[in-house]
Amino acid sequence: MCDTFRSVLLLLFVVSLCHVIYSSQVKQVTTEEFRETIEKEKYVLVLFYYDTDTCTRCADAEKEIEKVQTPEMFDQDIVKVKCDDPGTAVKYGVHTIPQLIFFRKASPVLYEIPEDTRVILWEDVTVWLDNAKTIATQTLYEDSFEHLTQASTGATTGDWLVIFYNSACQSYLSAIEGAAIELKQRMNVAKVDTDINPVLATRFGIKECPTTYFFRQGKMYLYFSDDKNHYDIKSLRLFATSWYKNVKAVKVPSIPTYFEKLTESIAMSLKEKMNSPKRNQFLIIIGIVLANNNALAKFLTSNKQYHIHASGPCIVNIREKKQSKSHHALQNNPPGSGCMNLTKPQAQGVTSATSDHGTKYQLPYSRIQCQQQSFYLSTIRPWNNFPA
Repeated sequence: MCDTFRSVLLLLFVVSLCHVIYSSQVKQVTTEEFRETIEKEKYVLVLFYYDTDTCTRCADAEKEIEKVQTPEMFDQDIVKVKCDDPGTAVKYGVHTIPQLIFFRKASPVLYEIPEDTRVILWEDVTVWLDNAKTIATQTLYEDSFEHLTQASTGATTGDWLVIFYNSACQSYLSAIEGAAIELKQRMNVAKVDTDINPVLATRFGIKECPTTYFFRQGKMYLYFSDDKNHYDIKSLRLFATSWYKNVKAVKVPSIPTYFEKLTESIAMSLKEKMNSPKRNQFLIIIGIVLANNNALAKFLTSNKQYHIHASGPCIVNIREKKQSKSHHALQNNPPGSGCMNLTKPQAQGVTSATSDHGTKYQLPYSRIQCQQQSFYLSTIRPWNNFPA
Protein backbone atom coordinates (compact mmCIF):
# COMPACT_ATOMS: atom_id res chain seq x y z
CA MET A 1 0.00 0.00 0.00
CA CYS A 2 2.81 2.35 0.92
CA ASP A 3 4.70 1.44 -2.25
CA THR A 4 1.64 2.27 -4.32
CA PHE A 5 1.25 5.62 -2.58
CA ARG A 6 4.92 6.45 -3.18
CA SER A 7 4.55 5.54 -6.85
CA VAL A 8 1.60 7.90 -7.24
CA LEU A 9 3.49 10.73 -5.56
CA LEU A 10 6.50 10.11 -7.79
CA LEU A 11 4.32 10.15 -10.89
CA LEU A 12 2.72 13.45 -9.85
CA PHE A 13 6.14 14.94 -9.21
CA VAL A 14 7.42 13.89 -12.64
CA VAL A 15 4.31 15.29 -14.37
CA SER A 16 4.66 18.58 -12.46
CA LEU A 17 8.37 18.77 -13.34
CA CYS A 18 7.66 18.11 -17.00
CA HIS A 19 5.02 20.87 -16.98
CA VAL A 20 7.49 23.37 -15.52
CA ILE A 21 10.16 22.40 -18.03
CA TYR A 22 7.68 22.67 -20.92
CA SER A 23 6.26 26.01 -19.86
CA SER A 24 9.76 27.47 -19.39
CA GLN A 25 10.78 26.74 -22.96
CA VAL A 26 10.93 29.55 -25.52
CA LYS A 27 10.63 27.87 -28.88
CA GLN A 28 12.39 29.24 -31.96
CA VAL A 29 9.90 29.61 -34.84
CA THR A 30 10.15 30.42 -38.52
CA THR A 31 7.93 33.05 -40.13
CA GLU A 32 5.46 30.40 -41.27
CA GLU A 33 5.45 28.68 -37.88
CA PHE A 34 4.88 32.07 -36.26
CA ARG A 35 1.73 32.68 -38.33
CA GLU A 36 0.43 29.20 -37.61
CA THR A 37 1.05 29.57 -33.88
CA ILE A 38 -0.80 32.88 -33.39
CA GLU A 39 -3.73 31.57 -35.43
CA LYS A 40 -3.93 28.27 -33.55
CA GLU A 41 -3.13 29.22 -29.94
CA LYS A 42 -5.26 31.53 -27.80
CA TYR A 43 -2.34 33.13 -25.91
CA VAL A 44 1.10 33.57 -27.48
CA LEU A 45 4.01 35.56 -26.04
CA VAL A 46 6.60 36.41 -28.71
CA LEU A 47 10.15 37.58 -28.07
CA PHE A 48 11.56 39.42 -31.08
CA TYR A 49 15.34 39.35 -30.96
CA TYR A 50 18.44 39.64 -33.13
CA ASP A 51 21.12 37.14 -32.15
CA THR A 52 21.68 35.91 -28.62
CA ASP A 53 25.37 35.39 -29.37
CA THR A 54 25.99 39.03 -30.24
CA CYS A 55 23.03 40.76 -28.54
CA THR A 56 23.51 40.40 -24.79
CA ARG A 57 20.20 42.10 -24.01
CA CYS A 58 18.44 39.59 -26.26
CA ALA A 59 20.08 36.71 -24.40
CA ASP A 60 19.14 38.22 -21.02
CA ALA A 61 15.56 38.78 -22.20
CA GLU A 62 15.21 35.15 -23.26
CA LYS A 63 16.38 33.97 -19.84
CA GLU A 64 13.77 36.20 -18.19
CA ILE A 65 10.98 34.96 -20.47
CA GLU A 66 11.88 31.38 -19.58
CA LYS A 67 10.89 32.22 -15.99
CA VAL A 68 7.48 33.59 -16.94
CA GLN A 69 4.57 31.33 -15.97
CA THR A 70 0.95 31.55 -17.06
CA PRO A 71 -1.02 33.66 -14.54
CA GLU A 72 -3.67 31.81 -12.53
CA MET A 73 -6.70 33.53 -14.09
CA PHE A 74 -5.87 32.35 -17.62
CA ASP A 75 -7.99 29.50 -18.98
CA GLN A 76 -5.17 28.26 -21.24
CA ASP A 77 -1.39 28.18 -21.01
CA ILE A 78 0.64 30.90 -22.68
CA VAL A 79 2.78 29.59 -25.54
CA LYS A 80 6.21 31.26 -25.59
CA VAL A 81 8.15 31.61 -28.84
CA LYS A 82 10.99 33.70 -30.22
CA CYS A 83 11.35 35.11 -33.73
CA ASP A 84 14.28 36.83 -35.44
CA ASP A 85 12.53 37.82 -38.69
CA PRO A 86 12.82 41.63 -39.12
CA GLY A 87 9.87 41.82 -41.52
CA THR A 88 7.53 40.13 -39.05
CA ALA A 89 8.78 42.36 -36.24
CA VAL A 90 8.09 45.58 -38.20
CA LYS A 91 4.66 44.28 -39.25
CA TYR A 92 3.60 44.30 -35.61
CA GLY A 93 5.12 47.64 -34.65
CA VAL A 94 8.47 46.49 -33.25
CA HIS A 95 11.17 49.14 -33.74
CA THR A 96 13.71 48.12 -31.08
CA ILE A 97 15.25 44.78 -30.18
CA PRO A 98 14.60 42.91 -27.92
CA GLN A 99 10.84 43.43 -27.69
CA LEU A 100 7.74 41.51 -26.60
CA ILE A 101 4.37 41.16 -28.31
CA PHE A 102 1.51 39.33 -26.61
CA PHE A 103 -1.19 37.85 -28.86
CA ARG A 104 -4.72 37.20 -27.59
CA LYS A 105 -6.64 35.38 -30.32
CA ALA A 106 -4.18 36.86 -32.85
CA SER A 107 -4.74 40.41 -31.52
CA PRO A 108 -1.33 41.96 -30.66
CA VAL A 109 -0.33 44.22 -27.78
CA LEU A 110 3.11 45.81 -27.46
CA TYR A 111 5.06 45.62 -24.20
CA GLU A 112 6.48 48.88 -22.85
CA ILE A 113 10.09 48.30 -21.84
CA PRO A 114 11.40 50.78 -19.23
CA GLU A 115 13.33 53.52 -21.04
CA ASP A 116 15.89 54.01 -18.29
CA THR A 117 17.11 50.40 -18.06
CA ARG A 118 15.89 48.80 -21.31
CA VAL A 119 15.72 45.57 -19.30
CA ILE A 120 12.97 42.94 -19.51
CA LEU A 121 12.24 41.37 -16.11
CA TRP A 122 10.02 38.33 -15.69
CA GLU A 123 8.19 39.82 -12.68
CA ASP A 124 7.16 42.91 -14.67
CA VAL A 125 6.13 40.78 -17.65
CA THR A 126 3.93 38.54 -15.47
CA VAL A 127 2.03 41.53 -14.06
CA TRP A 128 1.65 42.99 -17.56
CA LEU A 129 0.32 39.69 -18.98
CA ASP A 130 -2.33 39.58 -16.27
CA ASN A 131 -3.49 43.12 -17.18
CA ALA A 132 -3.35 42.43 -20.91
CA LYS A 133 -5.39 39.24 -20.87
CA THR A 134 -8.49 40.98 -22.30
CA ILE A 135 -8.41 43.12 -25.47
CA ALA A 136 -8.89 46.77 -24.43
CA THR A 137 -9.23 48.57 -27.78
CA GLN A 138 -12.80 48.87 -29.00
CA THR A 139 -13.75 48.69 -32.68
CA LEU A 140 -16.03 51.45 -33.98
CA TYR A 141 -18.13 51.51 -37.15
CA GLU A 142 -20.21 54.12 -38.95
CA ASP A 143 -23.42 52.90 -37.33
CA SER A 144 -21.96 52.82 -33.79
CA PHE A 145 -19.41 55.65 -33.65
CA GLU A 146 -21.68 58.49 -32.53
CA HIS A 147 -23.84 56.28 -30.33
CA LEU A 148 -20.85 55.03 -28.33
CA THR A 149 -18.60 58.10 -28.30
CA GLN A 150 -21.17 60.94 -28.27
CA ALA A 151 -18.26 62.84 -29.84
CA SER A 152 -20.23 65.75 -31.33
CA THR A 153 -22.26 66.37 -28.16
CA GLY A 154 -19.57 65.74 -25.58
CA ALA A 155 -22.06 63.71 -23.53
CA THR A 156 -21.48 61.23 -20.74
CA THR A 157 -19.56 58.34 -22.36
CA GLY A 158 -16.18 59.80 -21.36
CA ASP A 159 -13.02 60.69 -23.28
CA TRP A 160 -11.95 58.72 -26.34
CA LEU A 161 -8.58 58.14 -27.98
CA VAL A 162 -9.35 56.92 -31.51
CA ILE A 163 -6.94 55.77 -34.23
CA PHE A 164 -8.11 55.89 -37.86
CA TYR A 165 -6.16 53.35 -39.90
CA ASN A 166 -6.31 51.02 -42.89
CA SER A 167 -4.51 47.92 -44.12
CA ALA A 168 -1.39 49.97 -44.95
CA CYS A 169 -0.68 50.98 -41.35
CA GLN A 170 -1.93 48.17 -39.13
CA SER A 171 1.48 47.93 -37.48
CA TYR A 172 0.55 50.84 -35.18
CA LEU A 173 -2.35 48.94 -33.61
CA SER A 174 -0.10 47.05 -31.17
CA ALA A 175 1.06 50.35 -29.62
CA ILE A 176 -2.52 51.64 -29.46
CA GLU A 177 -3.53 48.46 -27.66
CA GLY A 178 -0.58 48.88 -25.31
CA ALA A 179 -1.80 52.38 -24.46
CA ALA A 180 -5.36 51.07 -24.09
CA ILE A 181 -4.19 48.53 -21.48
CA GLU A 182 -2.68 51.32 -19.39
CA LEU A 183 -5.54 53.80 -19.91
CA LYS A 184 -8.53 51.47 -19.57
CA GLN A 185 -9.40 52.74 -16.08
CA ARG A 186 -9.30 56.37 -17.24
CA MET A 187 -10.74 56.58 -20.76
CA ASN A 188 -11.87 54.69 -23.85
CA VAL A 189 -9.49 53.70 -26.64
CA ALA A 190 -10.83 52.64 -30.04
CA LYS A 191 -9.91 52.00 -33.67
CA VAL A 192 -11.68 52.77 -36.96
CA ASP A 193 -10.81 50.98 -40.20
CA THR A 194 -11.24 53.64 -42.89
CA ASP A 195 -11.32 51.01 -45.64
CA ILE A 196 -14.74 49.86 -44.42
CA ASN A 197 -15.88 53.17 -42.87
CA PRO A 198 -15.41 55.77 -45.65
CA VAL A 199 -18.13 58.09 -44.29
CA LEU A 200 -16.25 58.45 -40.99
CA ALA A 201 -13.02 59.04 -42.91
CA THR A 202 -14.70 61.87 -44.84
CA ARG A 203 -16.37 63.31 -41.76
CA PHE A 204 -13.07 63.66 -39.91
CA GLY A 205 -10.97 64.55 -42.95
CA ILE A 206 -8.65 61.55 -42.68
CA LYS A 207 -5.82 61.93 -45.20
CA GLU A 208 -2.89 60.16 -43.55
CA CYS A 209 -2.52 56.65 -42.20
CA PRO A 210 -2.65 56.46 -39.28
CA THR A 211 -4.44 59.50 -37.87
CA THR A 212 -5.27 59.64 -34.17
CA TYR A 213 -7.67 62.02 -32.43
CA PHE A 214 -8.42 62.56 -28.76
CA PHE A 215 -12.11 63.38 -28.24
CA ARG A 216 -13.11 65.31 -25.14
CA GLN A 217 -16.25 67.35 -24.36
CA GLY A 218 -17.26 67.99 -27.99
CA LYS A 219 -13.72 68.91 -29.09
CA MET A 220 -11.05 66.85 -30.80
CA TYR A 221 -7.26 67.08 -30.63
CA LEU A 222 -4.92 65.72 -33.29
CA TYR A 223 -2.06 63.50 -32.15
CA PHE A 224 0.98 64.71 -34.05
CA SER A 225 4.55 63.48 -34.34
CA ASP A 226 7.20 64.18 -36.96
CA ASP A 227 8.58 60.70 -36.33
CA LYS A 228 6.01 57.91 -36.76
CA ASN A 229 8.20 55.74 -34.54
CA HIS A 230 6.82 57.93 -31.76
CA TYR A 231 3.60 56.00 -32.02
CA ASP A 232 4.81 54.35 -28.84
CA ILE A 233 2.87 53.60 -25.69
CA LYS A 234 4.43 56.33 -23.56
CA SER A 235 3.84 59.11 -26.12
CA LEU A 236 0.22 58.06 -26.67
CA ARG A 237 -0.43 57.82 -22.94
CA LEU A 238 1.07 61.25 -22.22
CA PHE A 239 -0.85 62.83 -25.09
CA ALA A 240 -4.20 61.46 -23.93
CA THR A 241 -3.67 62.41 -20.29
CA SER A 242 -2.07 65.86 -20.51
CA TRP A 243 -0.17 66.85 -23.63
CA TYR A 244 -3.34 67.23 -25.73
CA LYS A 245 -3.81 70.60 -23.99
CA ASN A 246 -0.93 71.94 -26.10
CA VAL A 247 -2.79 71.13 -29.33
CA LYS A 248 -5.43 73.38 -30.89
CA ALA A 249 -8.93 72.16 -30.07
CA VAL A 250 -11.24 71.66 -33.05
CA LYS A 251 -15.00 71.31 -32.88
CA VAL A 252 -16.13 67.79 -33.72
CA PRO A 253 -17.81 67.74 -37.17
CA SER A 254 -21.55 67.12 -37.13
CA ILE A 255 -23.08 63.83 -38.21
CA PRO A 256 -23.42 63.81 -42.04
CA THR A 257 -26.92 64.12 -43.47
CA TYR A 258 -28.53 61.51 -45.70
CA PHE A 259 -27.73 63.64 -48.76
CA GLU A 260 -24.07 63.91 -47.72
CA LYS A 261 -23.90 60.15 -47.23
CA LEU A 262 -25.51 59.63 -50.65
CA THR A 263 -23.02 62.02 -52.24
CA GLU A 264 -20.12 60.20 -50.59
CA SER A 265 -21.50 56.86 -51.74
CA ILE A 266 -21.73 58.12 -55.34
CA ALA A 267 -18.21 59.53 -55.13
CA MET A 268 -16.85 56.21 -53.82
CA SER A 269 -18.65 54.34 -56.57
CA LEU A 270 -17.18 56.64 -59.22
CA LYS A 271 -13.72 56.20 -57.69
CA GLU A 272 -14.06 52.43 -57.85
CA LYS A 273 -15.16 52.63 -61.50
CA MET A 274 -12.20 54.85 -62.34
CA ASN A 275 -9.78 52.37 -60.75
CA SER A 276 -11.38 49.30 -62.34
CA PRO A 277 -10.08 47.46 -65.45
CA LYS A 278 -13.11 48.81 -67.37
CA ARG A 279 -12.07 52.41 -66.79
CA ASN A 280 -12.01 53.31 -70.49
CA GLN A 281 -15.54 52.03 -71.11
CA PHE A 282 -16.76 53.95 -68.08
CA LEU A 283 -15.18 57.19 -69.37
CA ILE A 284 -16.90 56.72 -72.71
CA ILE A 285 -20.28 56.34 -71.00
CA ILE A 286 -19.63 59.46 -68.89
CA GLY A 287 -18.72 61.37 -72.05
CA ILE A 288 -21.97 60.34 -73.73
CA VAL A 289 -24.02 61.36 -70.68
CA LEU A 290 -22.32 64.75 -70.45
CA ALA A 291 -22.80 65.36 -74.15
CA ASN A 292 -26.50 64.55 -73.89
CA ASN A 293 -26.84 66.79 -70.84
CA ASN A 294 -25.29 69.69 -72.74
CA ALA A 295 -27.67 69.11 -75.63
CA LEU A 296 -30.63 68.95 -73.26
CA ALA A 297 -29.57 72.15 -71.47
CA LYS A 298 -29.33 73.94 -74.79
CA PHE A 299 -32.67 72.46 -75.81
CA LEU A 300 -34.40 73.79 -72.67
CA THR A 301 -32.93 77.29 -72.63
CA SER A 302 -32.72 78.35 -76.26
CA ASN A 303 -35.75 76.95 -78.10
CA LYS A 304 -39.28 77.99 -77.05
CA GLN A 305 -40.84 75.55 -79.49
CA TYR A 306 -40.31 72.62 -77.12
CA HIS A 307 -41.65 71.73 -73.70
CA ILE A 308 -40.75 69.01 -71.16
CA HIS A 309 -43.73 66.92 -70.09
CA ALA A 310 -43.17 66.77 -66.31
CA SER A 311 -45.37 63.76 -65.56
CA GLY A 312 -43.55 61.27 -67.78
CA PRO A 313 -40.33 60.55 -69.65
CA CYS A 314 -41.20 62.16 -72.95
CA ILE A 315 -40.62 65.32 -75.01
CA VAL A 316 -43.63 67.43 -75.97
CA ASN A 317 -43.23 69.23 -79.27
CA ILE A 318 -45.42 72.35 -79.60
CA ARG A 319 -45.95 74.68 -82.55
CA GLU A 320 -46.54 78.43 -82.22
CA LYS A 321 -49.75 80.07 -83.61
CA LYS A 322 -50.17 83.79 -84.22
CA GLN A 323 -51.35 85.96 -81.34
CA SER A 324 -54.45 87.42 -83.09
CA LYS A 325 -56.30 84.10 -83.14
CA SER A 326 -55.26 82.74 -79.76
CA HIS A 327 -57.97 84.22 -77.50
CA HIS A 328 -60.93 83.20 -79.69
CA ALA A 329 -59.46 79.75 -80.13
CA LEU A 330 -59.42 79.27 -76.37
CA GLN A 331 -62.97 80.56 -75.95
CA ASN A 332 -64.37 78.28 -78.64
CA ASN A 333 -62.66 75.08 -77.56
CA PRO A 334 -64.98 72.71 -75.68
CA PRO A 335 -64.03 71.17 -72.29
CA GLY A 336 -61.76 68.18 -72.76
CA SER A 337 -59.76 69.64 -75.60
CA GLY A 338 -56.94 70.51 -73.21
CA CYS A 339 -57.07 74.32 -73.52
CA MET A 340 -55.07 75.89 -70.71
CA ASN A 341 -54.27 79.43 -69.63
CA LEU A 342 -50.76 79.36 -68.16
CA THR A 343 -49.21 82.26 -66.27
CA LYS A 344 -45.54 81.34 -66.75
CA PRO A 345 -43.63 81.89 -69.99
CA GLN A 346 -42.55 78.25 -70.04
CA ALA A 347 -44.51 75.11 -69.19
CA GLN A 348 -41.68 73.15 -67.50
CA GLY A 349 -42.83 71.29 -64.41
CA VAL A 350 -46.57 71.77 -65.08
CA THR A 351 -48.71 68.65 -64.79
CA SER A 352 -52.13 70.34 -64.74
CA ALA A 353 -53.76 73.74 -65.36
CA THR A 354 -57.15 75.46 -65.56
CA SER A 355 -58.69 76.75 -68.79
CA ASP A 356 -60.50 80.11 -69.24
CA HIS A 357 -63.84 78.42 -68.66
CA GLY A 358 -62.76 76.94 -65.31
CA THR A 359 -62.17 73.33 -66.34
CA LYS A 360 -59.03 71.65 -64.95
CA TYR A 361 -57.04 69.46 -67.36
CA GLN A 362 -54.19 67.03 -66.86
CA LEU A 363 -51.20 66.72 -69.16
CA PRO A 364 -50.65 65.64 -71.87
CA TYR A 365 -52.75 68.26 -73.64
CA SER A 366 -53.42 69.27 -77.24
CA ARG A 367 -53.21 73.03 -76.98
CA ILE A 368 -51.98 75.68 -74.50
CA GLN A 369 -51.86 79.45 -74.21
CA CYS A 370 -48.75 81.08 -72.75
CA GLN A 371 -48.43 84.87 -72.34
CA GLN A 372 -51.02 85.62 -75.01
CA GLN A 373 -49.34 83.30 -77.50
CA SER A 374 -51.18 80.21 -78.68
CA PHE A 375 -49.38 76.92 -79.23
CA TYR A 376 -50.53 73.70 -80.83
CA LEU A 377 -49.33 70.30 -79.70
CA SER A 378 -47.97 68.32 -82.60
CA THR A 379 -46.02 65.32 -81.19
CA ILE A 380 -45.01 63.53 -78.00
CA ARG A 381 -41.69 61.78 -78.43
CA PRO A 382 -39.70 59.41 -76.17
CA TRP A 383 -36.59 60.79 -74.43
CA ASN A 384 -34.28 58.85 -76.69
CA ASN A 385 -35.88 60.36 -79.75
CA PHE A 386 -36.10 64.05 -78.90
CA PRO A 387 -34.98 66.59 -81.51
CA ALA A 388 -31.57 68.14 -80.93
